[in-house]
Amino acid sequence: MKKVGVPVGKLDKTIPSSYEMTHDGLFYEGSWLSAPFEVLGRGRDPNGAGWSTCLKWKDPDGREHTHAVSDARLHGEVGALCGDLAQLGLRIATAPKDRARFVAYLNLQNTDKRVTLVNRTGWCSLPSGKVYVLPERTIGDTGGESVVFVGAQNPPHASAGTLEEWRNTVAKLATSQNRVVFCISVACAAMLAELVDAENGGVHLYGQSSTGKTTAADAAASLLGRGDERGGFVRTWRHTANGLEGAAVLHNDGPLVLDEIGIADSREIGSVVYTLCGGTGKGRAGRDGSLRTSNTWRSQIISTGEMRVIDKIVEGGRRPRAGQEVRIVDIPADAGEGFGIFDHAGDCNDPEKLADSIKAAARTSYGTAGPAFVEGLLKKGTDAVAKQVRAAIEAFRSANVDDAADGQVKRVANRFALAAAAGEIAIELGIVPWGAGAATTAAVAMYKAWLESRGGLEPVEIRNMIQQVRSLIERYGDSRFDPIEGAERPAHERYGWCRGKGDAREWLIPPETWRTVFTAGCDPTTVGRTLAERGMLIRDGQQLSRSEWVDGRTHRVYVLTAKILAGESPSKPTSEGSGAPAPKAPLTLEDLSKLL
Repeated sequence: MKKVGVPVGKLDKTIPSSYEMTHDGLFYEGSWLSAPFEVLGRGRDPNGAGWSTCLKWKDPDGREHTHAVSDARLHGEVGALCGDLAQLGLRIATAPKDRARFVAYLNLQNTDKRVTLVNRTGWCSLPSGKVYVLPERTIGDTGGESVVFVGAQNPPHASAGTLEEWRNTVAKLATSQNRVVFCISVACAAMLAELVDAENGGVHLYGQSSTGKTTAADAAASLLGRGDERGGFVRTWRHTANGLEGAAVLHNDGPLVLDEIGIADSREIGSVVYTLCGGTGKGRAGRDGSLRTSNTWRSQIISTGEMRVIDKIVEGGRRPRAGQEVRIVDIPADAGEGFGIFDHAGDCNDPEKLADSIKAAARTSYGTAGPAFVEGLLKKGTDAVAKQVRAAIEAFRSANVDDAADGQVKRVANRFALAAAAGEIAIELGIVPWGAGAATTAAVAMYKAWLESRGGLEPVEIRNMIQQVRSLIERYGDSRFDPIEGAERPAHERYGWCRGKGDAREWLIPPETWRTVFTAGCDPTTVGRTLAERGMLIRDGQQLSRSEWVDGRTHRVYVLTAKILAGESPSKPTSEGSGAPAPKAPLTLEDLSKLL
């Protein structure tokens, strides 16, 4: 093919004159090699690895593409490399010698221009300071250096409409709806978590279908993309563990919205929770056997489903662990006002119509609030934002978290406090039209709903220990226990003996049965000590088991009391008495305004 057109720009001086780039493409001694493209520069990641040649071109429909061709690929299969570029709309000659010359041209690039390549969205540190990378743009001062996103080819980030349209539809419809306000606040928290080094975590709205759970998820997703599952920013739980790891990377420093936990693989859900909230992917080996760099991410998860996360874990035949229960916390989706997830029926006085309006708005006006929020954070200054958020978290905990609360409760409370702080900053920046204090009110309501659903302030492990022992007594009653006075017909698969009635009822359990049945999977001593501290087990001095006369001889047994069947476990006694701490005064709007 003969060369036509006029030269475009100057080629790098290290490239032979036999190559020429014109408006019609790249030529070698008159032979056409490819459609025209621009070399943006030599790229590498923020750590100085992954050197590449960064290209930009337009496909036949006029859409612009940016792609980094790694130096490593230049030493691989030529056809595969050219095929990858061709499927992105860059036409390339198919003759082997022409393709080889095209790849040689890429290998000859030695420009002084530099490009920072980023394989995940979110915050990135450059010499000029922190910037926030989105697939199509970078927010912040890059110091004149180009930043190119080289992650997934079809990211869910997108925008439509204006910020004002989103504010007057999605955000306005959410006004005074605590669960929707909270989910939007969590989405904002995901975008500033990096600034305060907040840990990963999530919230899970559970309840019957048609209560509006997905509506809240769609509203939160609309900050950075289309509030919808079909091609939007909302994803489903129907992924493998590896698939969700990839999704987490793509949603780094942003909300990861997962709809309908019921379709997740119940056998994997427990490990998936740990992985998503751990922020580090699986270790993988390279071709030479060396350990490749693992994927990392920071995100806040917003999940929905008809069942709780812990119920899904149990469905897979696993026992839920405390770490799983505090990483993604279960919150009832029903607000208890008769309107499903909503606290009121909205201006239309029709909760179903309100839900439809929010969903429709999240699919027509989206992807503008998130970038505007990040721009506001950078304008305030990341250090100033971090200081403000930390102060707000302390104020939230001081006003709402009991001093007697377990460390797990305080850890989760930090996450609710982070959402409250992020929501209040969004109010301050004018991103949402709510009144000051609205995000804090919603976060406090959700914290209390979670605490009530959880069953109190004690550690999950303690609650599970008590429930494990209690459930065996409740399930079998006296059918597995012989009366201590003797039985006409011994119990089938006897667990022990019983005596007394009503509040004086006691169950006597042999050590082996205590270890293998009642405390299976737990430390028998820890369980016994926990029950004894709550009056559910009778000690013998410092020993947890006692000597009792049964069947004409002495047996060493663990003696449970009737308190084991109490609806709620009594609190562990403290050295200062058993009375509950006096309630703290709630955080007022005046207090909040001082923080902001």
